[in-house]
Amino acid sequence: MFQDVEFARSREVLLAKKGEFIKKYAKENGLQVARSITPSEEDLLFCTKHFGEHNPEVLQRTVWWVFSLSFGFRARDESRMLRWGNIAL
Repeated sequence: MFQDVEFARSREVLLAKKGEFIKKYAKENGLQVARSITPSEEDLLFCTKHFGEHNPEVLQRTVWWVFSLSFGFRARDESRMLRWGNIAL
């Protein structure tokens, strides 16, 4: 029983330190948001063969890109959690 109280106090102290750390350093880092690419940048990806159908890896990348635009994926875990049967015509 004594150990539970001791660990509970340790958790409280660690959470307080974590909060201080976030407040202190979060402002310096700023937001890490990915910007959307322009249509000309997308065309450049197709012209330089980073997107297309000429190779299986590039085709997979292109299909992922189209799906992410169509389904509105914002984070990588959203596409990773997609399963067969989640989509209906």
